[in-house]
Amino acid sequence: MSVVEALVIDAMVLAVALSLLALARRVDFPSRLCALASLTVKTSILLMVVAVFRDDWMLGVVGAVGLICGDGGLVLLAELLRREPR
Repeated sequence: MSVVEALVIDAMVLAVALSLLALARRVDFPSRLCALASLTVKTSILLMVVAVFRDDWMLGVVGAVGLICGDGGLVLLAELLRREPR
């Protein structure tokens, strides 16, 4: 692994750590849900970047599926929680 690749991965891991910090500091549920969505997006993109550096396309597929399906589940959860109880 070259120095540039290591720096890119380190920067992305730092971005994921900042999302974890934001998730831990939030109190109300909608903002926690937004921080969790940000965390899933950054983790999936990190997986895809590592897949390109390692030339492992199966890992990239896992990152793409996590990016597509993970946010869809969070959107459905947000819609369910936004509705008023009857």
